[in-house]
Amino acid sequence: MLTTIPFVGFYESTPSMQIDDAADYIVMDDYGNENTELSTKIYFNCNYKHVFHNYAKMYCENFADEFKIKVKFESLSSPKEYNFSTDIIYATITQKEAKRIYSFCDTVALREHIKQRFTSRDGFSSFYSPSLTEWLRDGFNKLDHNQIGTIIEYYIIQEHCANTDCDLYSLDSPLESLTEDFNCNGDITNWIRETLSDDLNDEISNWRESLEENNDLTV
Repeated sequence: MLTTIPFVGFYESTPSMQIDDAADYIVMDDYGNENTELSTKIYFNCNYKHVFHNYAKMYCENFADEFKIKVKFESLSSPKEYNFSTDIIYATITQKEAKRIYSFCDTVALREHIKQRFTSRDGFSSFYSPSLTEWLRDGFNKLDHNQIGTIIEYYIIQEHCANTDCDLYSLDSPLESLTEDFNCNGDITNWIRETLSDDLNDEISNWRESLEENNDLTV
């Protein structure tokens, strides 16, 4: 089965700040001074789709490990503009695993979660019934990615938040821990540099070598 997994997206978020910081770090000296010329070149030459894809894949792997949910990364969907939607991570999950997650859910609270999320209101027209009973009328195997994703979303709130009013997309949500070590191993900087031309990578490397040589001369 296809499912979504909770993800804050790449617009003015922790992931976007991490990627910006990683790009800055590539052209920053030991004193925190940035080479603005190289920084501009990175901005205009980096294939950020590649970076986002790799970030989303690692995020999905961390998600599966952290919450003990057997999902595998399938794809990342990003909007052309962030006016009305954000990036969505799709993953695959077996029907058996999806049913296992559902079996742990408090169905009364899950019903309320679905009702709050999918009830139409001013400014929002829902394409889904806000009723779990309606969802299951044709069988569990007929649920689509948004419905399975909502069940997973509620399960995480139930198991990992202090209360069911938890906002999974806030800064203090349990999702924040999934991205804490992304920059520790230089993963993001590696993804960025993989997309740059050989000439630009050489220019960056030469600049860093010149910094080291200058440091050696001042010691």
